[in-house]
Amino acid sequence: MNLHFTNKYLGHFIVLSGLIIITSIVGSGFLNSKSAEAASNTITITSRYGQMENPDIAMNEQGDTIIVWQDKGGKTYEIYAQRFNGDGYPVGFPIRVNQFRPNDQKNPKVGIDDAGNAIVVWQSYEQDGSGNGIFARKISPANKRYKEIRVNDYLLGEQKDPAVAVNEQGNFVVSWVSQRNQRETATDVFAKQFDSDGDPVSDEFEVSASPTKISSEPSVAIDSASNFMIVWQGSDEEGYWDIYGQLFNWKGNPKFSQDILVNTTTDYDQNNPSVVANYSKFVVVWESEYAHETLEKTFSNNINGQVFNGNGKKSGSEIEVTEPIYGHQNEADLIQISAFNILVVWQNYDKYNEKCWTVRGQTITTGGSVSGDPIMLNAEDERWSQHPVLASDSSGDVGAVWVGLNGTRYKKALNYKRAIEF
Repeated sequence: MNLHFTNKYLGHFIVLSGLIIITSIVGSGFLNSKSAEAASNTITITSRYGQMENPDIAMNEQGDTIIVWQDKGGKTYEIYAQRFNGDGYPVGFPIRVNQFRPNDQKNPKVGIDDAGNAIVVWQSYEQDGSGNGIFARKISPANKRYKEIRVNDYLLGEQKDPAVAVNEQGNFVVSWVSQRNQRETATDVFAKQFDSDGDPVSDEFEVSASPTKISSEPSVAIDSASNFMIVWQGSDEEGYWDIYGQLFNWKGNPKFSQDILVNTTTDYDQNNPSVVANYSKFVVVWESEYAHETLEKTFSNNINGQVFNGNGKKSGSEIEVTEPIYGHQNEADLIQISAFNILVVWQNYDKYNEKCWTVRGQTITTGGSVSGDPIMLNAEDERWSQHPVLASDSSGDVGAVWVGLNGTRYKKALNYKRAIEF
């Protein structure tokens, strides 16, 4: 096990822990950096396995950060985590999160409270006795791993694709996709609340007030008053996907008797929503499909957004976060960077120009407008960058993580970019 630092800005360093390697390369500057002194590092996390996928990141008000991902060593995927301090340095070494190891552990999500306690959730195959189940584990600031918690009450069939939101005190809510209603192959979205000790404060409950044919891809955000909003994609009567949402108080009571239709654009599919709490508001972004006027039967995706007041009512019109391209703009994530500004990121593929996957970002306002020009987070020579996720601290410093290549197109690594100043 080796640890080596030199100091230029944040410095070059290499951390070796078993089969996981963390290296740092001085990058070209922070997102919207103001000076060369504000130059950031892009930290690369690699492993011998080279199957690092589905990253997530959480950051508390002090800038304490944790990144989680899945990696395949041998026959099964497992869940790993790495902490970083507010200056972007690794804290300790990467740890394995899951205890259960016979089968695949996938799709991790993470949240963190103000004390630095992290909650990691994921899906585990056959640990609950039938298909995938949802499990959670609390990790202390010193990387003490507490006992695993089975989240789902219903055990038969598939429980998958979890999402988690943690408030400042460490209370958390988990949402996931379930076959509990046993409607053939259809799925619904369920949720469950826990206190800071990991004890449940509710049974699992169905999120939708009027379940659609299929509901999937949940995302959840919680505000300082412990009100939480869950959004998901659901199929309509014609088979298209729309984005729905519901607002709950901490007792689990829904605000509305009917689901909120988030999107205004309904011509084609609306997919993969993500939600963030911004003080007294919630902001949602998603992929919006459209047909090219000049290219018959050709479809692409934009990123659209919608702001909601704290009472769950729409604030302003639907936001076109991105401009149309011949290609794909999808897998969007977002985070607050101030009381009035949100940073949105997505993976971008332009079939006419770059012909490669890049990670792009755009600032929008809670007033419902686009602010400034788009930015590219990955280095220009990175030709395959996908699946970006975001986190921020109370001052608006942002951490972004995405999947890149580790030398070949068949091995994947994680890139972590820390922005100190906006």
